[in-house]
Amino acid sequence: MHYWGKTGTINEGDKIFEWHPVIYHCLDCAAVAMAWIDNSPAIKRSLMGREENIEILDWPLFFIYVHDYGKLTTPFQTMNIPLWRHLFPNTVEDIQQKSSMPYQHGTEGTKLFYKDNGANFEDYEECKWMDEAGDHHHRCYVGDVRTQCFAKKDSLLFEDELIARKEFLEIGIELFFKKRRVNFFSAPPVPNVFKGFCSVCDWIASDPEFFPFETHKIEPSKYLKSRMSFALSALTKCGLVHEKPKTFGMKGVFPEYTARGVQSINILPEKNGLYIIEAPTGSGKTETAVSIASTLVEQGYADSILFALPTQATANSMFERLENVAEKMYPEGSNIVLAHGKSKFNDGFKSLCARAAEGNGDEGLLQCSEWLATSKKRAFLGQIGVCTIDQVLMGALPVRHNFVRTFATGRSVLIVDEVHAYDSYMNGLLDKVLMEQRKCNGNAILLSATLPVSRKMEIIKGWSEESDNELSLEYPLITNISPDHPLKEFIPDETPENKVVHIEMKITKDILPDDELLQRAIKYAERGFTVAVICNIVSDAQEVWHRFKSITEDVSVDLFHSRYTFSDRNSIENDVITKYGKGRQEGCGSILVATQVIEQSLDLDFDFMITQVCPVELLFQRLGRLFRHERKTRPAAMPECVML
Repeated sequence: MHYWGKTGTINEGDKIFEWHPVIYHCLDCAAVAMAWIDNSPAIKRSLMGREENIEILDWPLFFIYVHDYGKLTTPFQTMNIPLWRHLFPNTVEDIQQKSSMPYQHGTEGTKLFYKDNGANFEDYEECKWMDEAGDHHHRCYVGDVRTQCFAKKDSLLFEDELIARKEFLEIGIELFFKKRRVNFFSAPPVPNVFKGFCSVCDWIASDPEFFPFETHKIEPSKYLKSRMSFALSALTKCGLVHEKPKTFGMKGVFPEYTARGVQSINILPEKNGLYIIEAPTGSGKTETAVSIASTLVEQGYADSILFALPTQATANSMFERLENVAEKMYPEGSNIVLAHGKSKFNDGFKSLCARAAEGNGDEGLLQCSEWLATSKKRAFLGQIGVCTIDQVLMGALPVRHNFVRTFATGRSVLIVDEVHAYDSYMNGLLDKVLMEQRKCNGNAILLSATLPVSRKMEIIKGWSEESDNELSLEYPLITNISPDHPLKEFIPDETPENKVVHIEMKITKDILPDDELLQRAIKYAERGFTVAVICNIVSDAQEVWHRFKSITEDVSVDLFHSRYTFSDRNSIENDVITKYGKGRQEGCGSILVATQVIEQSLDLDFDFMITQVCPVELLFQRLGRLFRHERKTRPAAMPECVML
């Protein structure tokens, strides 16, 4: 075999080795996959599926090895013109012109695999694994561009190509199927995480810093064995393989808390479980979810935790809350990633992206850089990721590399906050994400204070077909279901005290506060109240803020909405959390005029509220910001709310 890979180099007098460097790269990819499977029970389980047959793992390993099948062709080899002329000086005179024609090795490799093995390219089921492996760069090109180049029967090297590909397949069958008889046309189902797994393995194996180029002839079996240490080192440096959490569960990650309400429920986490936590705002749903998730990771049912929230503000707030958790779980060093904005990320991936951005790598490495360069995508590969819900829902849309999101989400415990807050369109996408999570033996935790029973039943039926149980109407409540056991419901021994809010209805022009109500809010603030005025649109909030500023200079009046530039919003958001959060200064009255950005997930605490009319479940979320924390003194005995 006289082919040389695109990444190879040659000088005059260099020896041309018998083994093709493409084989070496494919074996590197397989080594990454093997090392990752060996060190991740969650990935092993998602690839095996519900059958849990260890021999099924031979299929993903083999097809990760053959993912670059399309490189064993003249069109791909002629991308390196100087090297080709050195090897075959008398092949074709117009090679420069022909080699410039388009050639996508993934798509065309799939076509060649079908053709070489006598399969029907129009029938996905005949070689479904190769379809998924060949699409590892996620490029769907129309037209058989392969016939435009050298892959013709009249090519001088046509027979050599066939021999090369045949030997390539024989090597893979011997290595991964242990010489077992293999029928590609009756293969087991392809796991929904396979394509994403294949892509990430390819990205990592494409980095020459992790996998230095081998210039000596080595038998494939010995080469594969020799690269296992490189693979484990690369996965460790990238933060994809790590030690189990040192602490987990409620007592481990929140030792300073006295468990209350849903936090006090002792749940034995199980694989492939869906957990729905319903409890009032401020009752510790987040801590409960993190407690369950950390235990699932420690038990090997997941590799990481992915927290999805409705807004950037809530994601920023959650990121700060989880930083302390990450330090407790991984005291030797944690990789917690925020899905937007500037955040910490693993040095290994930073270095990988930087090298790729400089052009030091092949297509796989460049793809990795492209995918990871935007921080909103990095959250899917950290030990703990915090993102906005739209980043998770994109895994259900036909966007580029959506299968990597599916893979990364599947290896995580997916926690979705405020599941009541999404419309029918978003709910449809979320249902699809949860379906994919269930298929890969993953886990999901959903949080809400006001989840309608009808929506809850839809979610449960999507997770398990055996879910016709009558649901409990108890509240607070944790509901757990998995394919391996019937629905379970957990009621805390200690129920939260009733919180009574005095609500006053007031009709005003354009549902904006009138002068009397503005003066009332100012007087309350002068007496030490923290006051929230919540509007449904930004322009209303801006108008109310201007009216407050025009009639008082003695009271601090702040404005917070989603339409600031990122740098300004980040600064304002931090000030709001400090000034109106759990650790706020007592007795210092002030007024915050805001939009819906403060109604969910943010840990804010007010004494008096004015709100525009809104759907009832959102009204309960807003009321949850009143008297949220126990305090030694309050300027009022009972929280008040005026609804316009």
